[in-house]
Amino acid sequence: MAERQIPPDYWTTAEVMKGIFETKTCLAKPHSPEPCQGKIVAAHTIPRSQLAKMAPDGHVYAVAGTPADFARTDGQLTAKKYGIRNFSILNCFCATHDNKIFSHIEDDNLVFDGHQLTLLQYRTLASELYRKATAYHSILHQIEQQQKTKRKNKEAIDFLMAHAVGTLAGVRDAGTAFETCATNLFAEKHDQVSALVVHFKKLPSIMTVGGFLAQFDYEGKPLQVLNDLETIAQIVCFNILAAADHATVIFLWPKEHSKIGKQFADSLLAQGSSLYSALAIQTAFEYLENTCVSNDWWETQKPIIRTLLMNRMQSSANLIEKRASNSLTFGGVNFDQWDYDRHEFINVA
Repeated sequence: MAERQIPPDYWTTAEVMKGIFETKTCLAKPHSPEPCQGKIVAAHTIPRSQLAKMAPDGHVYAVAGTPADFARTDGQLTAKKYGIRNFSILNCFCATHDNKIFSHIEDDNLVFDGHQLTLLQYRTLASELYRKATAYHSILHQIEQQQKTKRKNKEAIDFLMAHAVGTLAGVRDAGTAFETCATNLFAEKHDQVSALVVHFKKLPSIMTVGGFLAQFDYEGKPLQVLNDLETIAQIVCFNILAAADHATVIFLWPKEHSKIGKQFADSLLAQGSSLYSALAIQTAFEYLENTCVSNDWWETQKPIIRTLLMNRMQSSANLIEKRASNSLTFGGVNFDQWDYDRHEFINVA
């Protein structure tokens, strides 16, 4: 049986669909009592005030991760420099809601009160829902284009159909989590998010905001089965940000569904504090495209280190390859050391 391949025009048509889908919408509209006002803005998923702490010159390195980039490189990931004005932006909030909703994390230092934790989870889930919905519409567009051709590529159509089913399940999972979080946020119920916050002594060399369906923990133990399309999978939100003058790694999960999030967080703590920085970096490159690194740190890394990190993200971005159970166990490389200070569980039953 021939190995399944990603259709050669996948990334090119994905870029076309990306432009079509970015007609822009405000995800706060169904939940907020205030009407949308102003245009849809390019909202930062990593607060710009946060990026500025890591990028004094106003630039960061990140994966060149648009479909157009992948089309140019035949699906191979590369890193390039971005201005912080243009990194980590999504068109999913109007100007009014973006300013009012997120002011407590945009304008204030992170103190991890209940309101900030809810906002961090809300923004992370909004990002994941937007990205997954974009991907799903892109796949549907490609299926439609394939079916219009006179000489249909059955293998490509089968691949896209299977990918559409899995992506739609991801939209459902992200949408379910987002709906719950949004309802709590606008009802001012700020006690529904549990968290582990790990504090360090140094500023982070990377930042990320994202959520993922964790399959395995940091000891390689299973967390949940993702190919069960009848069951809603639980999303773990994972952020690396700066609180005042130091790095923080933040795990967020719904208090009412605590089993997976708590096991995942506990498994990190079990690895020993000297590994926390490296494991956080591994996690960001394993799961989250919305990851950036400081210029100084990236440019001083040996080529082999940059290659290891890019290969990790490349492997995880493979639409066909299954994730290994040891994907988050320590890989033997201490990419950086932010010097562990302390950790705290917040609102954990």
